[in-house]
Amino acid sequence: MSGPEPGSSAGPGALEVLSGAAVGLVAVGATATVLARRIAAFRQRDARADTIFGRENRTPRDVVHTDDGIPLHVEQIGPDDATLTVIFIHGYTLTSGSWYYQRHEFAPLGGPALRLLLYDQRGHGASGWGNPERATIDQIADDLARVIDERVPTGRIALVGHSMGGMAIMGLAERRPELFGPRVVGVALISTSTGNLASVGFGMPQAITGLSTAVLPVLAKLARRRPAVAERTRRVGKDVAFVVTKWMSFSGRDVTPGLASFVDRMIASTPVDVIGAFYPSLAGMDNSGVLGPLENVATLILCGDDDRTTPKAHSELLAEKLPGSELVIVADAGHLALMERPDAVNEHLKAFFRRCAHRSPRAPLEVRVGDT
Repeated sequence: MSGPEPGSSAGPGALEVLSGAAVGLVAVGATATVLARRIAAFRQRDARADTIFGRENRTPRDVVHTDDGIPLHVEQIGPDDATLTVIFIHGYTLTSGSWYYQRHEFAPLGGPALRLLLYDQRGHGASGWGNPERATIDQIADDLARVIDERVPTGRIALVGHSMGGMAIMGLAERRPELFGPRVVGVALISTSTGNLASVGFGMPQAITGLSTAVLPVLAKLARRRPAVAERTRRVGKDVAFVVTKWMSFSGRDVTPGLASFVDRMIASTPVDVIGAFYPSLAGMDNSGVLGPLENVATLILCGDDDRTTPKAHSELLAEKLPGSELVIVADAGHLALMERPDAVNEHLKAFFRRCAHRSPRAPLEVRVGDT
């Protein structure tokens, strides 16, 4: 067998090896470039989030302890003896920061006529966690009752709940119906549901919906039993998580990078074991039979027309069960209509607060669908 020809590469296949190495270097360089761009995009989003929302833009916070000793961090704007106290209850995986635009709109009105209370639900934001077995609708309803008992012992109350926050209000109606009418004079339910959430398709094809219905409970169980593993997996997939967050939270692509990053940051701050612990209660919830007390109060039901998490059909069903309620479908808005279309949401909330401030306890419901 003859050796290599003069001037040739050292050994058979060398050209292929060199070509492969060159391709590999190009691929590595391209991957590094894409990664660098993604990191830059994340930094840009975070920078814009800090500029728009800020990291420390809240008043000093107080603590309310639940019946099992969990500290709930509460922010108050306005005096204790205001004519109307509005309590904002945020949604699953979020924090009270999701009410940024409502706080910005209504905080300047805080005074003799209006007091705002915003708190982080257990396991979310700055509030404490505890026994995962207490991650139930009944428990967060009891937590809300504790906030009312300790911070609003007298006077009119309006409750504003988003998603899981709305479910907490419905749970409160079942457990403390005597509050609705004499104390709670108004309820606003934003992008929420009475149940049947396990079958929600999230705007995906039916085959994917069926797969997600089977997989999500398994992932929730993993998050509860192996939170460290789930947390590492979550960090590795943060790019995918960001895309999913945008898809599930907003209606379209015109959402600013800062807003999307702010929401992504809130969700990322919620531990995976908390997310996993609450999932079974949300997926298996059925509050359709506990709405009676809400007939005693002014009720606003609001949802984005492109909500993929709690589709507008859930809000329409709520309105059917509460014929005296006002139903508002916000155009070009997803699950976070309160952040995506804050002007429209705040306009309806402002009119709703006026009705609540002048509403006599136990008075017959006067609000009708379509009223402004």
